[in-house]
Amino acid sequence: MRGTMSARQELNAYATRLEQRLRLDTLSRGTAIVAGAALLATIVLAVALTTLAPADGGLTFARVVLFAALAAAVVLGAVLPVIRLTRRAAARYAEKAAPEFAQRLETFVDRQSDEPFLDLLAADTLEVARTVPPETLAPSGRLFAWLGLGVALLVALLWLIAAKPGYVGYGANLLWTGSHGVAAPLTELQVTPGDATVRRHTDQVITAQTPGLLTPQVTLYARYESAAKWEQVAMQPRSGASGYQFVLTGVPENVEYYVAAGPRRSRHFNIRGGD
Repeated sequence: MRGTMSARQELNAYATRLEQRLRLDTLSRGTAIVAGAALLATIVLAVALTTLAPADGGLTFARVVLFAALAAAVVLGAVLPVIRLTRRAAARYAEKAAPEFAQRLETFVDRQSDEPFLDLLAADTLEVARTVPPETLAPSGRLFAWLGLGVALLVALLWLIAAKPGYVGYGANLLWTGSHGVAAPLTELQVTPGDATVRRHTDQVITAQTPGLLTPQVTLYARYESAAKWEQVAMQPRSGASGYQFVLTGVPENVEYYVAAGPRRSRHFNIRGGD
């Protein structure tokens, strides 16, 4: 087959195979870049969502940022590199990887005219090209490594969204599905005893769990039935257990209370004093 082709035709075929091989290499690398960017952006925004506990508008903004980051990764990591990988760019890459081309391959690709000297240039360049196949410039091992990394990152992202492990998983699911679903309690303040009835002048322990908050300052707000203003006090970490607590001593009358931790607020509860 080689004998029926001129040196110029054979070198053109080589340049085409080189360009295609480098495009595959670029696409495989772009796959890993996009998957990695999606996973990283998801984790960062999930932590922000669950730590800052934004309202619905905050969720919308976070999803816009996520998809904008994903679009930027696709464009910058895959689309533009492939577009820029012209035959001339492929020849330039080959020249850098194999200096023995001595600028002849790039010159041949640039000219591509009917000038007679190109036949001589093609024959001379072809001798080098036969020792530098495209597979050595973009080896299969590198292609499969990039693809494998991209697949692994994608699987990790899908697992994070579907399995919803902890508050980061909850945030990831929230970002990609836009639905609070059954995972919402993972990031809600958990306050006990909630609504309760106690005997007057007895003590009542209030406890709070703060899942998803890294360094919360937990404050109890209480307003007695006869008072016009809310009283506030810092809750203390529980000894030997997770969460925070405060003891309302000798509850004399009905009291309304709620807990605040960072930007989050629990719903309001009532403790009623019975006889």
